[in-house]
Amino acid sequence: MLIRKLIDALSLLHPLSLRYQAIIQVENPYHYRIIKRDTPVLMPGKDADELSFICKGLFKLYRYNEGGEEMIFDFFYEGIFMMLPVDFYDGTRNELYYISALHDSELLTINRAKMTELYAMFPEVKIQTDRIRSRISLRNMQHLNLLFTPALDRYVLFLKLYPNVARWLTEIDICRFLGISKKTLYRSKNDFSKW
Repeated sequence: MLIRKLIDALSLLHPLSLRYQAIIQVENPYHYRIIKRDTPVLMPGKDADELSFICKGLFKLYRYNEGGEEMIFDFFYEGIFMMLPVDFYDGTRNELYYISALHDSELLTINRAKMTELYAMFPEVKIQTDRIRSRISLRNMQHLNLLFTPALDRYVLFLKLYPNVARWLTEIDICRFLGISKKTLYRSKNDFSKW
């Protein structure tokens, strides 16, 4: 069942050859992981050399500012892929970011070394990972644009960008992602409910 979800998600990025599908189904280069809530899957000083498909769960990408406050940059949720694109591709060590589970989660994960082997055998694998990187970069740009909109408008835009995620987040996580106070979030919610 999980392998089928993975194959379907990869197929949406770019069609898979029958041979690559067979490799996934029989040899399965991805390994299954259960991640408990509040468990980090990435921390500063660790290699960001994994690409994960989220079968179930929700994760946040964040770092701490100079004042020790958490700043959230992205959410990874069920049915999409999770990685730090620059570090994954360049093989550099992550120096700033954390990724932690917000709920009990299930992943199918592959490391960069195994992915590099697959690049040599299946041209579609490189296309798929490039498209994953593009989608993550697009979400990063959307988040940046969101931070440049007036504070009271950010919550409504957030609901449009992350319609399936908002209900699973705490108000604190929403505020940290939007760069707003709880008071502004309450005002935004009240304004939104009047529509």
